[in-house]
Parts: sequence; C-alpha cells; structure tokens
Amino acid sequence: MLDIHYLLKYIATPAKAVREGLVSTLSPERTCQDLTLYQPNICICNLKDEIVLSDVELFLLAEFASAQISKSMMENSGGAQNMKCYLLLPVNYSHTSITTRKDGHYAVSMDIHFTSPSKSLETIFVTISYKPASHGSTTMTLLANERRSPYSPYRPCGDGPITESLCICQTGVTYSLNIADNWLTDVSRYSDTITHRESHQLNSCIYIVRYLIGGYGCSLYAVNICTEPTYHVIAYGLDNLKTITYSNIPVNGWYLVPKAIQFLTVLHSKSSPSFPNTSFMFRAKQS
Repeated sequence: MLDIHYLLKYIATPAKAVREGLVSTLSPERTCQDLTLYQPNICICNLKDEIVLSDVELFLLAEFASAQISKSMMENSGGAQNMKCYLLLPVNYSHTSITTRKDGHYAVSMDIHFTSPSKSLETIFVTISYKPASHGSTTMTLLANERRSPYSPYRPCGDGPITESLCICQTGVTYSLNIADNWLTDVSRYSDTITHRESHQLNSCIYIVRYLIGGYGCSLYAVNICTEPTYHVIAYGLDNLKTITYSNIPVNGWYLVPKAIQFLTVLHSKSSPSFPNTSFMFRAKQS
C-alpha cells in the first residue's frame, strides 16, 4: 500500500522531512480500514467485500448522498432561491463496494446516476459512512464525492468550483429551485426502484413529498411553495415505528425559507413491504 497523498505532498515540497511509509513497505497489519476516507486520501487494496446490503438500502444511501451534494451546492449558491442547478435525484447506482471498518461503520462506495435534460446519464462517485441499526436513528455521513461524467457543458450554471463540477442543468434555460410549486408536480423522475411519488399538504405553504422505494423504503422532502414566511418543520413520533430506521434528523428540525426545497430523511423498513405513511409525522409552524 502506497500513501499517494503524502507522496504527492512531498514531491510538491521536497524540503520537508520524508514521512515514514512514503515509498517503503507498510506494515502488513495496516489495511484500508485504518484510513480516513476523506479526499484526497486514496486507498487501493485487495479486500473482499463481506457485507451485503439490499437494493433498497443502497438506493437510500444514494438518495442521502445526493441530497448532501445538493445541500452543498445550495450553500455555495447563496441558498436554494438562487440556485440554477437541478436538485440531484438519483435514478440508479452501480459499481458498489462495501467494507466494514474497525469502528463498526460500513464504508460504502458507489457510482450514482442522474438523468440530464438531454436524457443522458450523469454520474457522480461517492463514499458514504453507514452505521446500521435495528430501529430508530441510523448514522449516514457523506465522506467524498467526485463527478465521473464531463461537467463542462454545465459550467455556465455553476457558482464557483464546487457547484460547477457537480451541477446538472438545462443549458440556455434559466432554472432555479425556487420554482418549488413546479417541482411539486414534477413526475419526470423515472427509476425501476422508485415505485410511487406522493405529496402531503401540512398547511397552505408546506408540503411533504414522499418517494416510495421498493416497498421497504422511502425518502422525504419538504417544500415551501409560498413567497413568505419562513417555516419551521419538525419530526415527531418516528421512534414509535418499530423496525423502521431513519437517517440524521436534526434535533431542532429544519427551517424552510420561501420557495425552498429541503431533504428531510430516508426511512427503511426491515420487515414490511407495505411501508406506512410517515408524511403526517411532520409539523410546520411559522418561524
């Protein structure tokens, strides 16, 4: 195993002391699982995958990772109301790799595919840390992401190096996530894994949008279709759903500014193919 990161850093600044293990043989006890998989660390090993996750679990991880990338783009664009890129909604995934780390988390790597306006597939590679649970909150963390497909056609949509390398948009057309009411009726997301899409109205402004995934999972989004005011959305009662796991719900909930779209969580049922309606487990009040 070669520490490429430290090798490149040494080549760039040769006056520094040589780090042990730079080009020498490393201890056979050291494996990829000992490395933090944040960019730009790279690890190439001959480890056999030991963990098998269901198609639904993998799609939920792809959904979570895509939402985190969209969140990063929104923040770098000054908010959803200023963003010209599409919300990243995966239609498929491939080339999955799963290993168990010493801390009990799974390191899941995959290519996630998205449909472009021209109907071609765009691909982003991600690595996710995943701590499964029998029910209740489970931990998911996006560790790394990298665009596989060319992004130069979408460069005009970007607002800097972060968004332009991840953006998918319709060239020559002004599009923004602030057209939230149009997104409510959007049925252009096609996938063999997504079986149903529905909207639940909390009040005159806030909707909960739910994608059913393979009968055993779903992803949830909140949409504020109004021009004012900001709403505070909170979740309640999810702990009462036995055998249901959910990802990373903030203790203080979410704040939806006007015309905003907010990813809430992904849910997974380990037992029932008939997923319960969880849209009503959210409340919204003016902030």
